[in-house]
Amino acid sequence: MMSITGKNRQGAGSPARTAGNGAADRFWPYVEAAGIGLIIVLGLLVLLVLHGPAHGQDDDGAPVAIRVAYSAADIRDVAHARLLLARLDRTALAACGADSTSLDGLRAAAEQSDCRRQGVLRAVARIHAPALDQALRQDGLPS
Repeated sequence: MMSITGKNRQGAGSPARTAGNGAADRFWPYVEAAGIGLIIVLGLLVLLVLHGPAHGQDDDGAPVAIRVAYSAADIRDVAHARLLLARLDRTALAACGADSTSLDGLRAAAEQSDCRRQGVLRAVARIHAPALDQALRQDGLPS
């Protein structure tokens, strides 16, 4: 026979804790499940905050419109129209995603894109100036 000896660390008058504690043992699974549920909810909340806007909100692919001011002097002859055409081209590049901070590859892609070409052609058509049309026919799109 073997006997185990040890010191009772609880006070002399306090009863020893038993393995089963009645009511606490019955409610512990619910407390544990509530804690796990809270962790899951907080994790999902963090994911929602970090994810950003859902589809349909603040669409980055939405068309960008940039106004270009011009005067009658800008379209009076072909030389001035070429300068306006260059401004329209720079604006189309910016509207299509290329700006001074863009990487070279992104800028090159925007320069070759239909977005840029169509943007300049739409602007020239809206202005409807013979000198601008002639500058576009003679020089094509600036590069």
